[in-house]
Amino acid sequence: MLANRQGAASIAAIFVMLILMVIGSGFVFLSLTDIAMTNNYRDGVMAQYLAEAGVKRAIGELRKSTLGEWSGEIKDFAAGTYEVKPVENQGVDRIITSTGTVHKATRMVVVTATTESPYEYVAYSGGNMNLSGLTIEGNIGSNKDIAVSGGTITGSIDATGSIYTTGIDAPRKNAGALPMKLPSFTSTTRSKYKNAGKIATILEDNSQGYSFWKDFTGLDSEVYYVETKYPLLLMFENFRGPGTIYCTNDVILAGARVSNNAIIISEKNITVTAGHIEKVLFIARGDVNVSVAEYCGSIVAGGDLSVISATNRDDKLAMLDKLTNPLLPSVWVADKFRIKTWNSYE
Repeated sequence: MLANRQGAASIAAIFVMLILMVIGSGFVFLSLTDIAMTNNYRDGVMAQYLAEAGVKRAIGELRKSTLGEWSGEIKDFAAGTYEVKPVENQGVDRIITSTGTVHKATRMVVVTATTESPYEYVAYSGGNMNLSGLTIEGNIGSNKDIAVSGGTITGSIDATGSIYTTGIDAPRKNAGALPMKLPSFTSTTRSKYKNAGKIATILEDNSQGYSFWKDFTGLDSEVYYVETKYPLLLMFENFRGPGTIYCTNDVILAGARVSNNAIIISEKNITVTAGHIEKVLFIARGDVNVSVAEYCGSIVAGGDLSVISATNRDDKLAMLDKLTNPLLPSVWVADKFRIKTWNSYE
């Protein structure tokens, strides 16, 4: 009888020990889990700091860049690594992507940066600006004087010189504004366009002193580089975007139709005397003159800018959708740098 009681006690003791071992193992597992979670959290925080350090490094490089470019880098530290991808050019914006890594933890920071730019205006000129009878949806600006008569405007009028308005209610006038840097046209700019897309076949008419686009079929989201001896005359063609035309000479549109987020860039002047212009961005190193045409779009002119609306037409200055085009002639201003968005991802 005593032996049976001793056996039962031994079994009970073993059972209790097993329970205690299970409980103890659970506590050990929980402790190890807590330690792992703590380590992961610590690594995640450190990875976040590294990613942000990469962004700040990129910002420092962009502040020194005349074109808003940086090739990125990978840098190792005792705690971990950050990798900054080459800064992505999205027209007026620059995208910085930085990833921090500590052990198995990674964090990514994506920042959109921009700079002061005339592309933020529906119309901007380096010289004098003269607008008449237009609906102006946005801001207009000039490094000299602005004269606006008739029509409507929803934004501000910013001019380094004087502002003259007749028959228009301008909500905000800012005479004496600081001048703005305009798009640069360099040999590098020309090379980028020449190498980016198609080279147009041009017919040079020596008797008339004009150049004609011989093989045009359509823009079809392409970049066309047009190098001419004489001004390029576009008369009755239909240029439907999206797409870009870069011309080394004057561009004259006389009866042409240009639409759907097309961009026309001239190293000299752009003149529109007739035709249908809808959702088009004009960029010229020199002057831009638009008259006797159905017009809707935006303009950046290095020289004087004039848009005169015909009577009883709803001609309009309005912003386009194609300002993310990475081939827009650069106007990066290092000391006018600002952050638009800052997002973190695990």
